[in-house]
Amino acid sequence: MIGPVSALLRTVGLPEPAWISSGPGAFIALVMIVVWKWTPFVCLIVLVAVHNIFKDIYDAASLETRSGFQAFWYVTAPLLVHTLLSSVVLRVIWAFKVNALPHGVTSGGPGRATGAYNILVHKVGITFLKFDKGVAMAYIPLLMVCIAFLFSRSRSIYE
Repeated sequence: MIGPVSALLRTVGLPEPAWISSGPGAFIALVMIVVWKWTPFVCLIVLVAVHNIFKDIYDAASLETRSGFQAFWYVTAPLLVHTLLSSVVLRVIWAFKVNALPHGVTSGGPGRATGAYNILVHKVGITFLKFDKGVAMAYIPLLMVCIAFLFSRSRSIYE
């Protein structure tokens, strides 16, 4: 195989995985692509949120905390909770909308190893003409996002 990860594995003496031709290898390859694609976006959101924390808050916290870890744990982390929750909710929504990446890289194969959930819903509802199951399956991601949203709104970091 060609590529920097395969070359690194060969250099270390580990066997190269079958990236696209085996089920687990294809899934790992797609996960690596998604992480490579979306990690900078989430990091940028968190970086902007960290830069928006006023220095006065850290100055006040330095009077009450003794270490940098305590300042992070009691000041920075609570102020980043809503930003991190928003990022997670966005990523979950976008993860359910994934279609082009698995289809473009592996065409959903090998077998059904990299098939997306929305493709499965389409196959069940439209191809197999099981409309009731297709509709029920389509509501599952909506319910998951609604539960995550309600959970994030029910918790207050200032209690």
